[in-house]
Amino acid sequence: MTKIAPDGRLEPEDGGGLLSAVGVPNVLEKIGLSDAKPARYQDASVAKKEVLRSARDLPRNMISQISHLDRLGYELENRIAANPDYPFQLVVVFTTVVLIVVGCVYHYLAARPSVAQFDVFGSNSWADGIYLALSLVIAAGVDDSIPDKLGLRFLYVTLIIFGLVIFAVVVGFITKQIDDFLVTIAEGHTKVAEDKHTLILGWNEATLRAVVQICFLRRQYQQTNERRFLNMLWLFPWIKRFKFLLETPSTSLAVSNMVLMTNQLSKAEMHDQLEQILAERGIDPRRTKLGRDIICRVGDPTNVNDLIRVGAHKASAILIMMSKMDQVEEEESDGTIQNGATTRVLLALRHVMFTNSYTSAKGTGLNPDLRVVVQMSNPSEYVDAACFAHDNGNPAVIPVDLTKFSNALMFNCAAQPGLSAILLDLLDFEGPAIRRRIAKNLRSGRFN
Repeated sequence: MTKIAPDGRLEPEDGGGLLSAVGVPNVLEKIGLSDAKPARYQDASVAKKEVLRSARDLPRNMISQISHLDRLGYELENRIAANPDYPFQLVVVFTTVVLIVVGCVYHYLAARPSVAQFDVFGSNSWADGIYLALSLVIAAGVDDSIPDKLGLRFLYVTLIIFGLVIFAVVVGFITKQIDDFLVTIAEGHTKVAEDKHTLILGWNEATLRAVVQICFLRRQYQQTNERRFLNMLWLFPWIKRFKFLLETPSTSLAVSNMVLMTNQLSKAEMHDQLEQILAERGIDPRRTKLGRDIICRVGDPTNVNDLIRVGAHKASAILIMMSKMDQVEEEESDGTIQNGATTRVLLALRHVMFTNSYTSAKGTGLNPDLRVVVQMSNPSEYVDAACFAHDNGNPAVIPVDLTKFSNALMFNCAAQPGLSAILLDLLDFEGPAIRRRIAKNLRSGRFN
């Protein structure tokens, strides 16, 4: 059974898990598991005081500020990642615009009464002015009015050559800067200018599957809006800018961009794996495109500066997937250290969340929609101690230990043929799926 919580969400009456919340009781019990009791997490206000007390002697981290130049670079990088020919298209468009503007300005000035008496070329029409600007850029122009007296033509040619040399030097400097910028883009070290996005930290065997399921969730939401506009949304993409015309999403994952950050792979390697899995699962690039809706960055999830660079303090959903690094540290320490990388990431997130507030309002400064899911390979009291809750008591950090669940699920599915297909059909987002919505967003009718 379910009930409507004070915040308008459908919640399980007994505080159970997902399956019991949707009216499928005792399913976990039948496969060998039972719902665990909810843990008591630290209040966000207490956690914020602890973080601020430990960081009181540290200066404010200025990396969290995003300038207009950072935002422009972020948009440019995403467009280049989505379309490798974009730099050439940008140069063509920019050059065309400059030539048209300069040509029109030249015609305007040449047509003034004070200049028209000299019969200057370009004064008769706008086309002549644009043609003159194009000729000067391509061939530096030819001026037959210069007399062959006193070496004036030699001086004229010398100045043209000097100008070409200076131009080549300037082009060299600009090329070097552009090359460095493109290398930075290719390496994935630029800032992320996103807000309320989905952030995945780390990389393991389940990362690609998680991305695919989020893509399916996005597809469901987009198909709902397409049906709402009689499948004409492709012709009028500008409608998406008016949020009030679209269906209210049940979760930020359905509308927000995904940002992945890891230091285990390069940006090119992440793109290769994502391109392959998205193509295999039939994800339409028009709905979710790599480089535009899925952004990859290279960085250390345990590093505070890298977390700020990908906007961890502005994210609505964060998934920590550091199980590979946990396993490496556990093997190197002969089993002494468990969940070491995961614990460091969670502690770094606490510092980022409470020292770079999502909002300037009074209180903890947390994103009210924030939830941090921590994938764990072993239970850990240290991770439990680092968890905290929102001001309303809802947990902000949700540790998930899948070892017992996956082992019991695997053996029970092997013993009961068909059980795996039933559970997968219940829990995945490919096709009809179990969803939880805010009660005020529920609507009746045969089309809802």
